[in-house]
Amino acid sequence: MKTESHRPKLPSISELLQHPSVQNVVARVNQSTVAQRATGFLAELQASLRDKAEHGVVPSLGQLAERLAERLLGQPVHAIPTINATGEILSARWQTPLADAAQQELLRLVGEFQATSGGEQKQACALLCELTGAESAWVVSSYRAASQLASACPEWNTDFAEVAGLIDPAELGTSGFGSSQRGLLPVRTISARVESGAELVVLDGAGLLGGPSCGILVGRRAAVERLQQHAWADLAAAGKMQLLVLVSTLTAYREPERVIHQIPVWQLLSAPQDNLRQRCERLAPLIAESDAIAAAVATSCESSWYVTDQMQLAGPTWAIQVLPAEQAAEELALKLQKSSPQVAARVEPDAVWLDFRSVFPRWDQQLVEVFQTG
Repeated sequence: MKTESHRPKLPSISELLQHPSVQNVVARVNQSTVAQRATGFLAELQASLRDKAEHGVVPSLGQLAERLAERLLGQPVHAIPTINATGEILSARWQTPLADAAQQELLRLVGEFQATSGGEQKQACALLCELTGAESAWVVSSYRAASQLASACPEWNTDFAEVAGLIDPAELGTSGFGSSQRGLLPVRTISARVESGAELVVLDGAGLLGGPSCGILVGRRAAVERLQQHAWADLAAAGKMQLLVLVSTLTAYREPERVIHQIPVWQLLSAPQDNLRQRCERLAPLIAESDAIAAAVATSCESSWYVTDQMQLAGPTWAIQVLPAEQAAEELALKLQKSSPQVAARVEPDAVWLDFRSVFPRWDQQLVEVFQTG
């Protein structure tokens, strides 16, 4: 394995952002689009370069700038807004929107083209320790990078808790976290995992934490410092964008009453059943007015809001069961995917289900218009 002094040097964030290819793109794309598409680009870039860097081959600054420009521009399919009516709040198919304050930090950074000073990592780690009770913390570019680093030190008692956050979903309805019990399954918090004896806890910032896609390691100081000495620690480091967005997200947790109002993943999970029912009952008759729809019925049901090969988290929800008049349910779902905005929905044998657990209220009118104009 090459030592740090022999590893090829990657361009800094500042060098990439100041390259003409990237500046031209930022000038062409509106700020909200830049904020959405820039999130996580550094993690993807670093991950894709690790193998090449290990063999001493790194693309030129111009080549990397072009790749970043393409990332900011996005593919045509991503340029179309998507209404997520699948019920899946956390999914590999898309990331739940960031908190407003986090998006503002991201936009500010893109506009100022600042280089990483190092203080952002210190601030993020201080907040993580404060909020979890851990001795030490470290933020890296991705959950995969954090997992690989932790796996390289099997002597530590490590808890790989990708989806864990600072709040247990089952606690929604307790003081500070909403007004009524919502029946969600428990997910042990980071703090609980640290208190139970885990020397390292590895998680994804884009899980129940509700922040940017990044890898987070918290736990014993000796364990975290050991990983920070790993030969590839510098390549795994998180970028300024990720760190500033994470800091903005973590800051909201200092005031628990702000969390369910400011962090989108908790806005969705904390939505009361009565609220979901009222929205479905109000919108179902409007959707049923379409000639292409035979019936649209507000229905109480159970759905999965997070699914992986190892875990499935479900909870009560309300949905609109949409029965097409003539076409098959699969054909209606495909038509919804091609609409503007796109609508992603669950498909069952004879119906398309619009699960409102994952639908923000601001999308309601657009959702109805898709059916009325389709």
